Amino acid sequence: MYAATFLMHLFLNFPSLLSRRPVLLFLIISCEVVSTEALAELDPIFQLSLEELTQMEIITTTRQPEKLSESFASTYVITATELSQLGARSIYDALQHIPGINIGVGSFGEHTITLRGVRSIYSEKVLILVDSHVMNDVRSGSASYQYLDMLAIENIDRIEVVQGPGSSVYGSSAFLGMINIITKEGEAISGVNLSYDTEFDKELNIANGVNLLYGNKFGNGYQLAFNVLARDDKGVQLEVAQDAFGQAGWASTEQSIQDVYFKLNSESLTLKGRYYKRESGDYFGLFSALNDHSKQQAQYAFIDLTYRKKVFENTHMEFSVYSDQQKTDNYYEAIPAGVIPTSSPLFLWNDTGFIGNTLAQESILGSEIRFRYDTPKNHVISSGFTYRSERLHNTGLIANFDPQPLLDVTDVSSYNNWLAPAKRSLYSVYIQDLWRISEGISLSADGRYDDYSDFGSSFNQRLGVSWQINEQYRTRISFGSAFRAPDFLSMHVTNNPIVIGNTNLAAEEIVSKEVGIIYNYSKHALIEMVVYDNHLTNLIGVNDITGQYQNNSRVKSRGVDIGYRHQLNRFMLLKVNYSQVHHTYELQYDYPMVPEESASAIFDWAISNRIHWNINTYWQSSSSRVSIDERNDLPGYAVFNTSWNLQINGKLQTHFSIFNLANNAYSYPASVNTYRDDYPAALRSFSAGFNYKFY
Repeated sequence: MYAATFLMHLFLNFPSLLSRRPVLLFLIISCEVVSTEALAELDPIFQLSLEELTQMEIITTTRQPEKLSESFASTYVITATELSQLGARSIYDALQHIPGINIGVGSFGEHTITLRGVRSIYSEKVLILVDSHVMNDVRSGSASYQYLDMLAIENIDRIEVVQGPGSSVYGSSAFLGMINIITKEGEAISGVNLSYDTEFDKELNIANGVNLLYGNKFGNGYQLAFNVLARDDKGVQLEVAQDAFGQAGWASTEQSIQDVYFKLNSESLTLKGRYYKRESGDYFGLFSALNDHSKQQAQYAFIDLTYRKKVFENTHMEFSVYSDQQKTDNYYEAIPAGVIPTSSPLFLWNDTGFIGNTLAQESILGSEIRFRYDTPKNHVISSGFTYRSERLHNTGLIANFDPQPLLDVTDVSSYNNWLAPAKRSLYSVYIQDLWRISEGISLSADGRYDDYSDFGSSFNQRLGVSWQINEQYRTRISFGSAFRAPDFLSMHVTNNPIVIGNTNLAAEEIVSKEVGIIYNYSKHALIEMVVYDNHLTNLIGVNDITGQYQNNSRVKSRGVDIGYRHQLNRFMLLKVNYSQVHHTYELQYDYPMVPEESASAIFDWAISNRIHWNINTYWQSSSSRVSIDERNDLPGYAVFNTSWNLQINGKLQTHFSIFNLANNAYSYPASVNTYRDDYPAALRSFSAGFNYKFY
């Protein structure tokens, strides 16, 4: 009762709490007296052992449970313990330590994911899932911005990262790889967890967040997990020397987030859903112009129900229905008044600024039925059928142009809309065979056919082999293809001064080959090397002359990823990764720059059964510009971070982290003719917080 009263009081007074000095609250709670008896009950804070890691069960690669050591694909797992030890503010702090992944920031502050040398504006070529529910939207094909930047870290059990094509199982957008965020089960939570985090720099307040996590197991085998996150960001200080219109100033980085997620599951039933609301500035601007008045607003919700049943002795059926809804209302002061040069055709708006308020709603309704048959001869055969309806509607534009200048901001949706309403439906069928040929050798073969109502069909296949040669060596080989359906934005954007949609676009395609070798040279250490070759065709980009979206790019991406993991002793763990990629673009204009080399290292030390220290670093080489860009190559950089976790007692844990420890100034790449010195990254900042468990 007292705990419930305290939590209710905290959430009702959350805005006033955020306005106070956040560090005081952290220090007060950290000073709780710790008894000798409480310390005696604590377990040391350790990483998983190498054996525990390789025997971990994963589900993303084939959509069937399998051991990590038996996967034929390049699969990496980030556990809840690792997220805590890194002091991760979002999943991106952890993803940058996965071989082959580079994390950046785009013009709207969204994180971008470069995977195996291929990067795009919205990271739409990577499929993002939460508890296997697809999060990529229908407008841009992306999930990296609206849904993941502030997903509650406290509710994550693990993150499964699979590199390589997966359209033969998942369909569109499983192009370069899949990232599946698995949340905690109710039984694992067993009570109420309250977390508070604050981030600050030399100017003090950057961000504050409160997270409430509840979970329990009930009669008849049901588990419920429920999470509520509220976060208010004042924003990091990102100083800009010169934007596209010659202005100096600061990026607009403020944002606020409310996020609710629940999962109810039993042996036969899973019901999950999420509601998300976000309001933010536009960082570096729609037209690469700094301003103080733009505001982006988004609301998103999904509900997903899955029913499982054993229909025959060796046959299981699974049926899912789901619905996703998203609404955006974005007000853009695309160019502020008084900065447009007379040489620009937009000079007529110099007195008022170039203003547009874009509106849109997205709806997805889908269902899927899957069957799994376990044969007596070591085959697991799966098949499935999917129907999905996607709709873009209630689009609108309120602006001071039509396209000629208007005296006032006016609703011009009826004759000068920015994005045309659209809809599509798709049907798909797939089949998969997982064959355990012998002890230590397994094979996976799958294929899927997708048929879209608006652009055509696509068939994709994948073949993989995993072979445990002996106790020390294991190898895997895979070959596959994938596609990404053209998104509604590239097909239906209209009346835009920069780009024009194209309803005749075809799907983007990729063919990938890779070979991996894992060498366990002791019980506590392994080395893993992956060599891959990707050929991407029909890539969608904007024509330099016409400004229209087209299928006109080809990319070759070839590289190697090397990972090293060593449990030095019972208390210390070292992980080192290195990646090198060679990428060539047939047409360069639509692709941001990517480094050819990158590396990361993590050192964990359990100093005692209460204190844990982590130091980590990420490095990438310089990046060359596209041929029409006269700026010098983007310099490489290295960033160091460190984090301390202190287990006060069995209920209370605190942490303190420093990001960009050396205070290095570095930038993320900006497109040609936008920002002179690219998009500046944040300098040194600090994070502190606590987690308290109510039982």
